[in-house]
Amino acid sequence: MGLLVIGLSSNNVFGDTVSSVELSSEEPSQVYAENWYRSVRMSTWLWEGADQAVIEATLDRIKRAIGTRRWAHLADTILENGAGHWSYEFSATADQLMSDAFASEAQGNQETARSQFLQASIYYTIASYPHLRDKVSRAALAKAFDAYENAGRHFPVELQNWDFIVDGVAFRAYLHLPKSPGDEPMPLVLKTGGMDVLSTEFYPLYDHFSQRGIALIVFDMPGTGNEGVVDENADKHHSAVLERARKDPRFDAERIALWSESLAGMPAVKMAITHQHKLAAVVNSCGLVHATHVQEFGEVPSADEVLSAYLNGQLSESEIEAANQQLSTPARRTIAESFQYEVYVDRVRAKPGSLIDLLSKSHRVSLKVQGLLDAGVVTEVPILTTNTHVDQLVPLSESLMVTDASRRGTLILFGEHEGHCVDQKLEVPVVVGWLARALTSAN
Repeated sequence: MGLLVIGLSSNNVFGDTVSSVELSSEEPSQVYAENWYRSVRMSTWLWEGADQAVIEATLDRIKRAIGTRRWAHLADTILENGAGHWSYEFSATADQLMSDAFASEAQGNQETARSQFLQASIYYTIASYPHLRDKVSRAALAKAFDAYENAGRHFPVELQNWDFIVDGVAFRAYLHLPKSPGDEPMPLVLKTGGMDVLSTEFYPLYDHFSQRGIALIVFDMPGTGNEGVVDENADKHHSAVLERARKDPRFDAERIALWSESLAGMPAVKMAITHQHKLAAVVNSCGLVHATHVQEFGEVPSADEVLSAYLNGQLSESEIEAANQQLSTPARRTIAESFQYEVYVDRVRAKPGSLIDLLSKSHRVSLKVQGLLDAGVVTEVPILTTNTHVDQLVPLSESLMVTDASRRGTLILFGEHEGHCVDQKLEVPVVVGWLARALTSAN
């Protein structure tokens, strides 16, 4: 087991320069830290290619709108799908860009069309965010995919779509091939986001990998970009993509890596253990592999006995209510106030407001509960784990547990900023460099 812990700021690591700015990719910009339901991730959206002035103007319309809000003090919770509604306003911005993109395409301006389609995809993606299951969000989600695929017709190498059906759930992966792949089978990176980050948000990674001759395929977690459910088998989508890639003669089956973040950290780490002869490397960015799934925040009462009774249908309604009160702690109540908690409840298909039902769905997602972690070295696959200095959803002990699971485990902590996941400008150069070296050494 190899362990490297680095507090990164303006260091030069593995030959890759990182910014001294210390940010979390999932924390809201300071200006929007209060009075917003969603986390306004300005830094992330700008990295993806959005225009700050456009985002700020759209947010201003939302903030100033008059209408009935789900929570009166939260600007982005207008209920009616019209002026001021989050999805409506960002979709309107995207609609104009889509129209402009088709016009540019008709005039033969492919580069302009590509840029406009990509921007439209970004704003449709934001319109859908955090990608819940209401009709308005899902309509924006479908348009985000459509815009991305239209942009893909004008990529340096045309985007390819891979369609899958796993246990009755359909999903699509997007394959980005490098500009100069060479004559030999090429290495490949499989990339997924977390519970509210879509496959349409990773195009900026293309150049990083393309210039190294590495192919990139992006797809969504169950429950995020498709109708799947996050359960103990949430890695089955990853497995399906991996198996298809290994059969494709364009790719070197000995040089395939997996990079996942946040909620997708569980399937990534699980795959490093259960598919270790099929993966050359795994990156676990701020992965949720245990604590969140068992709601282990601070001092918590044991739920084993009452959870077993609930799962066996042995609790009355009054006993369920008593169990919810017993399991509710200040730390858990604080977490429950975040929009991410509501999204997580949606992804595991738990009953809103019922902690015991949430635990009945989520506890088995934990890799520790599944018996795969906390047993020392269990895989030979190199695993890189990255995170901020303090993550409220992923305690340091959890990241160390993942690092200890690999004989070649590496942990990198970035700076002293508190927040979930590292800002892309800081993390991407380090991770891409690490993956490039891992895939080269695997040859």
